[in-house]
Amino acid sequence: MIDESEDDEGDNGSSEEDFEEDQQLTLGETGTYDSNMGTFDITPNDVWAEDEYEGDSPENDHFIFIDVTIENVSDQTVDGLDLADSDLMNESESYVGTYWDDGFEGEEVGPGDSIDGEIIFDISETNSYELIYGLNLGSLANEVRWEFDESELEE
Repeated sequence: MIDESEDDEGDNGSSEEDFEEDQQLTLGETGTYDSNMGTFDITPNDVWAEDEYEGDSPENDHFIFIDVTIENVSDQTVDGLDLADSDLMNESESYVGTYWDDGFEGEEVGPGDSIDGEIIFDISETNSYELIYGLNLGSLANEVRWEFDESELEE
């Protein structure tokens, strides 16, 4: 039997099989995001929408704020800003990257440590959304998604 996770092509030992399975979750559930920078347990705790952020108006319909807790379960320290790197997709499958983050900048997250912060997106209003870590990263990470709908947004 051949182990497909090994090859002689020199991929630095990484392959898609090295990462956790892709996950589809709901708010409040913890997902394991496994990437080439480490492994992290991510829990989106709360979501809400606002029409303004620090005096700025959204280019789209509103800002979506997602309060998250991220635990570094790997053995390396990572920059907090790297942990805020995520995408939000609406039901028409339009997606945007992180607009801003609160609580991540200037933070180093060591092994076993957690960080709490808000990830902010400027996106069009729709009936449902998905927070996504690992979107389009292929063999560099698994993909973890949390689905929530408009009724779960606090205003």
